[in-house]
Amino acid sequence: MNLKILIYSILSAIIIFILFQLINKPNPITLLDSINLAGNTYVEERDNLIIYEKWLRVSGSTLEGSSIYIDKESNDTTFKEELRIVEMLGEVYYIACIGSNDNLVSFKLQGDDKNNDNSNNSNNDQKYMFLNPEHDFPKYINYTIRNDSLIVVIGDNTKSSTFRFKKSN
Repeated sequence: MNLKILIYSILSAIIIFILFQLINKPNPITLLDSINLAGNTYVEERDNLIIYEKWLRVSGSTLEGSSIYIDKESNDTTFKEELRIVEMLGEVYYIACIGSNDNLVSFKLQGDDKNNDNSNNSNNDQKYMFLNPEHDFPKYINYTIRNDSLIVVIGDNTKSSTFRFKKSN
């Protein structure tokens, strides 16, 4: 009978220890945590357009964004795309849904450490390259986050476009 009580006591102690470890376990830092876009709105004025890019964190593994082009003269929206940056199974993807088109295009975050070695950057820039070599255009999307600005370069092997946004919030 004493052996039975001893076994129950040991098992109870092990279960309590395991539960305590699970409850007090800190939230893991995800790859998405390093991408500092959430809660920011960026704006660029070019030619006859005002371009906005806005990002919100909607979960531990998802940032949602939108890119909107507004004609300065008419104040009409001329282009809109819904954006997501999602962490799935240890990988980070940039997903775009353009206009009313329901087709999603995904780009995979590149880099050995999926952080593109931002630690060696003397300007404190955060740089991220998303790649989809199978897509027609763009094949890559590069994000550079710098203090109060965001530089986005989209392109392929023959052409590219650069957007230079300023933080507006």
